[in-house]
Amino acid sequence: MTVLPQRRPFILYRLVAGAASLVLMALAALGPGLPAAAAPTTANASVESMLFDLMEPTIRLSRDDAVRNLVYEMVAEQFDGDTNVLYESFLARAEARGLTDPAEPQWQVLRTAVGQFATLTDGTYKPQIYLPNFGSVARSATVSMGVAPMDESVLEVPGFQWITGGGLSEWIMIDEAQMEAQEFWIVSLNERVGMTATEIEASKALAASAPARTPGPMATARSTARSMETMDTPCNPSLQRNNRGWEYLEWVLIENPRDFEGPFQGKLDMRLTVLGANGAKGPVYNFGIGRTNSNWNGIHKLLTTWDTAVYGQFWAYIWFEIDDRGGSTSYSYTIPNGGGTVTWNMTEKDKDMGSNIVQFTDLFNTEYTTGEVTSYVCGVGGDGGTGFTNWARSSIVTADSTYGGYSTAKTIDGSTSTDLGGAHSWANARNAPLAQKVTYDLGVMRTINQIALYTTASYPMKSFRVLWWDANLGFWRVAAETTTNTAPSVIFNLTTPISTRVVIVECNRGPDHQPGYVRINELELYG
Repeated sequence: MTVLPQRRPFILYRLVAGAASLVLMALAALGPGLPAAAAPTTANASVESMLFDLMEPTIRLSRDDAVRNLVYEMVAEQFDGDTNVLYESFLARAEARGLTDPAEPQWQVLRTAVGQFATLTDGTYKPQIYLPNFGSVARSATVSMGVAPMDESVLEVPGFQWITGGGLSEWIMIDEAQMEAQEFWIVSLNERVGMTATEIEASKALAASAPARTPGPMATARSTARSMETMDTPCNPSLQRNNRGWEYLEWVLIENPRDFEGPFQGKLDMRLTVLGANGAKGPVYNFGIGRTNSNWNGIHKLLTTWDTAVYGQFWAYIWFEIDDRGGSTSYSYTIPNGGGTVTWNMTEKDKDMGSNIVQFTDLFNTEYTTGEVTSYVCGVGGDGGTGFTNWARSSIVTADSTYGGYSTAKTIDGSTSTDLGGAHSWANARNAPLAQKVTYDLGVMRTINQIALYTTASYPMKSFRVLWWDANLGFWRVAAETTTNTAPSVIFNLTTPISTRVVIVECNRGPDHQPGYVRINELELYG
């Protein structure tokens, strides 16, 4: 850690309105190897000065353990998927818990400073306390703070502490390496306050560790087998789309995330806009990705139904890192092959991350890239036919395990024999733990109103559930179940038909005289 040779009083950075950001820029320019930073606009200088107004009362108040612990508590909640807390939320909860006297002078100073941001008219400005690397660096006994510059190319900012008898003083230059080594509180602006509750939950899920990057195409295993095993999106096993099928964004990798967000601003706030070949505007999806995360991120997000009569034979995927602040600007995209030009409004700070074309005829193991964003997509269900009234007959069947001489193929061979043995049924492997799952992929969406399960007459399966994938809601549901079966065959007439492409028989217990073995002789799924 490089400590500056002497402390410089905080007053040096508060000479006149806006001088804080100008001095910051000058200090940052002194750092070795830093890019030259553009002079901030009057608006940026004003906002930086307002952010500095928050720092002194925050550091003063953070000397109270209860206040500091409340910040930690609220940051850990990751209300928008990032390790931050809005000042307005912090103030409200602290007062509700009686942690401070609202009339206390320093509290009034902080509340007034927060209130300044509501007067800005060129966007939504929500100040926050951002803790980089929260949970991976040790908590400090004394809070150190810095202010995020409005110019995201600035790589260093002064760090301040409260010095007993000396007030607020600078003691270190904060950069990315420093933030990876110790705790800092960064006063910044929240860039994701416009996200919906669903988008926030999606960002929270992505905050977990992403799968390590695998060189080259992720191929069939990731698009089919992996999704089946982990109950992610069950993409069509043919790796091909059917018209009017559900289209999913499956995997996203940002090649160089640091290029799009400064070290003090938090996660990348991604926006995907989809346009049809004829210019029809499709879905817009927002999600967050860690600024240092160059691994694969499992999205598994249902975008929309791809009806070629509406969207045509290809989609344009247009990617942005969004800021949602600053003046409005116009963005235009010209669709290939005479699809026309589509224009919409964005904000000046939004960053274009490129675009790619997804053809309707592309296989799901196709890797798409803009040079900055790499992605995979897949389709679920849609139009199509198998030629059988019993939709199970042409399904692809897999099982968690199989006993030697038995086969999953016997469960869809059209024979309803309940005889014992591998010539007639499937059974789980020796010592394979229950529950055992047998998965039936129908290839396309099917409406099912009757389920018939045939087991072995002398060894009937006692307890099982029939699950189906609800692609609209994105989770597995129970179509039928029993825990007391003793019959060789069971027929379930569904009062409400189900529409699905994947069915699982979850085998939970065999007969009382052989509970560890489960058998299926035939499954029939009628529409």
